[in-house]
Amino acid sequence: MGKGSINESLLETIPKRLKDEYGPLTLRSIDDPRVVGFNSKVYAILHSKFDHVMFLDADNVPVKDPSYLFKTPEFLQTGTIFWPDFWHPMKTIFNINDESLLWEMLAMPYVDMFEQESGQLVIDKTRNAAALRMLSLFVFHDPNLFSRYKLAHGDKDLFRFAWLKTKTPFHMIANPPGIAGSVRERKFCGMSMVQSDPQGEVLFLHRNAKKLTGGLDPKYEPDTKIWTHLQRFRFT
Repeated sequence: MGKGSINESLLETIPKRLKDEYGPLTLRSIDDPRVVGFNSKVYAILHSKFDHVMFLDADNVPVKDPSYLFKTPEFLQTGTIFWPDFWHPMKTIFNINDESLLWEMLAMPYVDMFEQESGQLVIDKTRNAAALRMLSLFVFHDPNLFSRYKLAHGDKDLFRFAWLKTKTPFHMIANPPGIAGSVRERKFCGMSMVQSDPQGEVLFLHRNAKKLTGGLDPKYEPDTKIWTHLQRFRFT
């Protein structure tokens, strides 16, 4: 979150409110000048003091305590759980398909799989150290060729690319994401991505379309309820 995105006075009050209302917790500032925008996520994971890390985007709401993911067979076997995006090489807005220059740059064969949605990540840093080093190279190398040639969108697929490049195993959730939203004038309006746990149960509601405001800034109205219906992916 940059200083220009919210009222600057809130940048001083939010840390205190977080500690007072949700503590005990530790907040650490990022002072590295290379860290701008999406790569703050990668930096935070790399510099976390925890070996087992669960990262959630700020607008990602778990429907229950997700810490049980650390005890699932999928995590215990691979040390990594990733989640799929809506997009697949057969239908993508990000040009990640079998004709993309991406595979030549990575010096690896084309991989036919759903793209990744990185709004939630579960990683054992010790077991995946090689993949994380590759991820750091992808994100912080200057110039960033992924961005320069528009080979990927932000960080969302760089995690799986780093794991694939280093031949590090990971578990990709089998269920494609759903969409939570509401019905207006008999038409469904999706506003949040819905991600499942390894058993197929809804676990995360990622509000990445209609963003949260919290009603903290006077120019915004308090957040309204937007989840009344769930649209699921159906294989045909």
